[in-house]
Order: sequence, then structure tokens, then C-alpha cells
Amino acid sequence: MRILKDLSELVQENVISNETAERITAYYELKQSKPSGKFILIFGILGALLVGTGILLILAHNWDTLPKMGKTALAFFLLMASQFLCGYVVLKKSDHAVWRESAAAFLSLSLASCISLISQIYHISGDFKVFILTWSLLTLPLVYIMRSSVAGLLYIVGATLYLIDYAVRPEQTYKALIYLALLSLLLPYYLTHIKRNLDHFVFNIFHWLLPLSLLFMPVTLARDHGEWVFVIYLSLLSIFLRLGNSDYFRERPGIQNGYEILGKVGTIILLWTLSFDGFWSTLINKDFSLNSSVQIPEFLFATATTLIASFLLFIQIRSSSRDDVKPIQFVYLLFVPIFIIGYYHQASVLLVNVLTLLLGMLIIRQGLQTKKLGELNTGLIVIAGLVICRFFDSDLSFVFKGLLFVCIGLGFFIINYRMLKNKNKYESQ
Repeated sequence: MRILKDLSELVQENVISNETAERITAYYELKQSKPSGKFILIFGILGALLVGTGILLILAHNWDTLPKMGKTALAFFLLMASQFLCGYVVLKKSDHAVWRESAAAFLSLSLASCISLISQIYHISGDFKVFILTWSLLTLPLVYIMRSSVAGLLYIVGATLYLIDYAVRPEQTYKALIYLALLSLLLPYYLTHIKRNLDHFVFNIFHWLLPLSLLFMPVTLARDHGEWVFVIYLSLLSIFLRLGNSDYFRERPGIQNGYEILGKVGTIILLWTLSFDGFWSTLINKDFSLNSSVQIPEFLFATATTLIASFLLFIQIRSSSRDDVKPIQFVYLLFVPIFIIGYYHQASVLLVNVLTLLLGMLIIRQGLQTKKLGELNTGLIVIAGLVICRFFDSDLSFVFKGLLFVCIGLGFFIINYRMLKNKNKYESQ
């Protein structure tokens, strides 16, 4: 370590004393000798999961030879053992994250196994949605009692599976509201930890899993008027971008900011997808009436998400500088009138292509102003992707298409080279 190598020089120059140098050396030696708490937590959670899985496999091997009462006793024994473990952790090890997370994971899996085993033993009828909802609601108290992020992540998985199970049931659109209600029960834990500015690798998974879970919701709403799902998606992705641009995530590594990454990638992919005329050719054959649309669930969800995104964007504009608001955050607003026009005219295809091209140019401009290569290359990717999309539905010759790709590649190289050259020149001054 560099600081240890410089200690002798600092002592010779009388910057620090020998005693101070010895204390610094002892501190870093002790720090390096301690195992990382992160890896201890990972292996603790994996250990709990493997132990639970191993016990289930042992029981499964001898299951047919056991009497009914023996099966029942084993099912409840595993549950009670995990409950006693959680009780011990709450009373004796409440300050140890490894114990809390491992015990909570063990009890959560024990709950799932006990419910399924009892149902199998006594032939209790039921379907997957009832099982996953029951397990999720029983897991929720663990999040708060054990202060467990692992239990929270398992709860999100359960709520998502409950939502997906209804994706093929057109009469169950209202189940999306139940899904949102389930997620809202987890919000106090999530927001409390954000307010505490907790930097914990298990908790950081929330910033990816929660938006990924929400991305499944619009698909479940797609029924007779599924075209409104695109409005919902773009508004939802704009909400992600606003959350990802908050002060909490600005102080953290970009890899932790799942909201911003998913918001950017999702918006760009949707624009590329909508730049083809396939969607718009089907949309123009549908009737649009504001009075009748009020009764359509897809329209109501689209209106709600658009209003929420607009409210958050308005707050950001008022409380932040102009440079903090990114062009991609306005895409959903511009898409709404383009979408309405699509009911009446095929010009929407051209307008989406213009919107995508304009977005790429604005991102490049912002990248040049802020001297950020990531922003610059994002804008170039947006334009390059749009060109590739047009590659598949145009009648241009292969020579012209090849020259176009060469120009795009040269553009990437030249712009990045000039940016790096100017950046190095600026830093050397």
C-alpha cells in the first residue's frame, strides 16, 4: 500500500513521529487481515439458502416412506426451527447484519416449504396465485421485524410472480392495483433506508429489482386497447429517470442507479421499436374517443403515470438547474401528441423518427457541453440505432448501406478522439 511505503520518508522529514507511524501500520495491517463484511454477508445468505434447500432435498428423498403425521411434524419442525433462530437473532444478534439476513432468508423459505408441504399432505386445493400471495404477505413482517433486505427482495419477487400469473387472464386487470398495493407496503422500509443514506450491497439490489418488477405491470394491462401500454411505458421510464437523477443517486456509483440505466435503455429501445410503421399501421385502424376512453383501464393507467411523471418533472425543473434536466426526460411528453395523431394519420411514423434523431443530437450536444464521454456515446448510439432500424426497411443498395455504416463508425472514432484530446489538453493546463 502506497501510504505504508511513504511512512519512513514522513518519519525522516519529521512530519510524523515513530509512534504515529507504528499506529498507522498496525491499523492498516489489522484492516487488511479482517475479512470483508460484504463477503461474510454473501456467504451467510448463501449458507442459509443452501441449508434450507439441502433439508428439503433430504426430506424429498424419504418422503414417500413417512407416515402422514411424520410428514406434518417435519413440515412444521423446519418452520419452528427457523422461527426460533429468528427469535434468537432478534434478542441476541440484532446488530449483526449477517445473522439478520441469513435468519430471515431461512424463515422465508421455510414458510414457503411449509405451506406447500401441508397442502400436498392433506390435498388442499389451491392455485399458484393464492400460494404466492399468502407467502408474500407472511414474508412482509420479516422485512420490518428482522430489518432484512433479503426478505424485502423475496417479497418483491413474490409480488411480481403474483402479477405475472394474471397476465394471461383478461378479466383480472384490477389485479395490477393489488400488485401496487403490495409494493406500497414495502415503501416505508425502502424510503427509511434511503433517508438514512444506507450504502449496503444487498439493499442496493432494491434499486434494480424494484424498477424491473414495475416494468412487468404495463404488459399485464394490455387488453383490447393495448396500444396505450406504450404511453404507460414511456411515462413510467420518465419516472425512473427522475428518481435516478435525485441527490441520493448522484453521490453513488452509476452501477447502483438501476432507475437511470433502465430509464435510458428502455426509452431508447422503445423509440427504436416505434420507429417502424408496423405499430402505427394497426393504430390507424382503431377509433379514438375521449369519452369512451375514460372507461378503458389502459387509458386510465396511462393518464395516471403521465400525470405523475409530469409532476415529478415539474418539481425537478423548479428545484434544479437547467443542466440537471436531461432531454430524454421530455420524450414521454412529446410522444403523447404523436400517439394521438397516430389514430388519424401515418405521419406519426415520421414524427417518431424525427423525435429519436433530435433526442440523439441533444444528448450529443449535452455530452459535448459537460465533456462526458458516456453522454456523448449515448447520443451516438441513439442515432446509430435509428440508422440500423432504417437499414431493415429501406430499399437502398448494400453499397450505400455499407458506406453509411463506415461513416457512423468513423463518426464514433473522430468525436471520441477529439473529446479525449480536448479533455487531456484542458487537464494539462
